[in-house]
Amino acid sequence: LQRNVGADNENQSDCEKLPTGGSEVGNACISRVFCCLVRKMRHDLKNAFAALSGYLDKGDLETARKFLEKKTENLGRLTHSTGHPALDAVIDAKRTKAFENHIQFELKAALPQELLMDEMDLCIILGNALDNALEACEKMPREQAQIITDLHKSGEMLFIEIKNTFKEEPVSGSDGLVTTKRDQKNHGFGLKTMVQLTKKYDGFINYETKQGWFCLSINLNLKDPVNFAR
Repeated sequence: LQRNVGADNENQSDCEKLPTGGSEVGNACISRVFCCLVRKMRHDLKNAFAALSGYLDKGDLETARKFLEKKTENLGRLTHSTGHPALDAVIDAKRTKAFENHIQFELKAALPQELLMDEMDLCIILGNALDNALEACEKMPREQAQIITDLHKSGEMLFIEIKNTFKEEPVSGSDGLVTTKRDQKNHGFGLKTMVQLTKKYDGFINYETKQGWFCLSINLNLKDPVNFAR
């Protein structure tokens, strides 16, 4: 886990901030993410239509066609559906940030329609984990920055696996959490919340570094009806 999430959340835009706990705070955050995404789409569409109009006014149909193809390709690439709208909003926000910072972003998701857990908990865990990966990749050369995420359920377990390239070697703090921050005493609330939520579902977090990759694995127990009683 390669950063102090809590300290950096203050510097994030409203579209990128994630809650550290509480369903009311979480729901408000997801609503804010949706609103920000809609505003961004409006702004991008206005600019796109202005550019397209310029090409058409000049009779440059070939450039206009290529422009439309590129915009359509980008729109499809930045939209992912897991079947869970709140989770999709978080993923698309992080994917957008990755593309804006020239970070390769790959995602595989195979989730059941019924998660048997609080979707907000999953949003918080995944969102903070991706924030850590994004910050690590922002320090990498463009051609080397890469994040690979895999979400899948096997049996009664939900597996979250995130791999990212990194430049600064992560170190373990006195509490066992991992960061690239030199101040080991100042871990963010988001990082600790991830650990707390993982314990809530009788899960565990593992990590390793291998050949320039930081590999994070989070396993959550979705056994029914255990989690409904929490």
